Amino acid sequence: MDPEDVQQRLEKIHCSGESECRFKFWTSAETYSPSSHNVWLDESVHAAKLACLVDNSKDPKRCPRIVAITTVGDPSAKHSHIHMLPRCILSVMDQLGITSYASHLFTEQIFHLSRHTLYDEQTDKPIALILLLRVPRNSQCIQAIIRIDIASMSTVFFLAASDESIAEGLHRRIATSSPLLLGNPLFVLTFILEQKLAKYWAETEVLKREVNQVETATGMVRPSWRTHLSSESKERLADFNGQLEQLHASHMDLCHQQVIIAYMLDLGGFCFKTCKVLDDLRLELGLAGFSKHQSAKYLEHAEFITSRLKYVQLRVQECIDRLRTQVNVVFSQIAQRDSNINLGVARDSQRVARIAAKDSNVDEDYYGFDPCLSAPVANYVHLECWYL
Repeated sequence: MDPEDVQQRLEKIHCSGESECRFKFWTSAETYSPSSHNVWLDESVHAAKLACLVDNSKDPKRCPRIVAITTVGDPSAKHSHIHMLPRCILSVMDQLGITSYASHLFTEQIFHLSRHTLYDEQTDKPIALILLLRVPRNSQCIQAIIRIDIASMSTVFFLAASDESIAEGLHRRIATSSPLLLGNPLFVLTFILEQKLAKYWAETEVLKREVNQVETATGMVRPSWRTHLSSESKERLADFNGQLEQLHASHMDLCHQQVIIAYMLDLGGFCFKTCKVLDDLRLELGLAGFSKHQSAKYLEHAEFITSRLKYVQLRVQECIDRLRTQVNVVFSQIAQRDSNINLGVARDSQRVARIAAKDSNVDEDYYGFDPCLSAPVANYVHLECWYL
């Protein structure tokens, strides 16, 4: 790899300055225990230890094993530094056989989904299948590198999550599901789908309530659909400015939610295609593919989650349609208010005009009128007599 390219990538990775990386390692013969599988590595040993773990996972003569490396943070975000040194990340990528262009996964905040096949340069046979993911949203993203050895089915999972609870949850799920993953390591994709589905559904329900609050405030909703408004909500939504502010904020979040759900549906399709790709690669090496039992269990799980995601997508679209209707309602009410104001102004103008006309008639009775000058002329004779 070009040293200049390495240096450029190192500069783009934002780390917290900590030199620790939490990881778990076990084989099919081991029983998971958090106390015995939580190991903290410092800078002096991480490179050699990681290299040993990854090399062992590449040995086709060994029993299938899993290496899970999990950390917290987003290396592409300045506000969410990753808890690993940049050189540690590059060491993992190099050990896994990741090419230089794939390093953008850790330097750019662009959602990503791809698979790559490593081939033996001499035999031209497939060695490993690598999956690269950056799962939205950016504030709670999950970045993953998954390397599956095609011959032994040994797998290395490298996961970085912005939220510590997400990282811990996935770490624990991988560790406690080792028998399932040893049979089919692609199950980790369904774990990510499940974790994100619950989060996105909760967010969508919050946005739906925000739209329903405006519907209740404007009165443009059936009584059975109305929601309770707190005193704070009533005060905020009492005028059109408050209603439009909430509608605009909800619309921004819903539009972003559309992008996120579209990605997750792509990830669901990615689950199906990757299963077939891995199966075909094993057949190419003369090895047995997934059994019907393994394949059905995985595909049905992925299909179940994807079908629920489609409903979330429909709910998001429903909220957007209802929100647009409420925007029209608010603008109609604003137009009606302005029309009433203009009508009141017009009536006041007519009243002023009538008063002015009445005063003008009184003046004509009191003053004479010179048609040539088009201006009232005082009756000087009468005035002079009056003065006398």
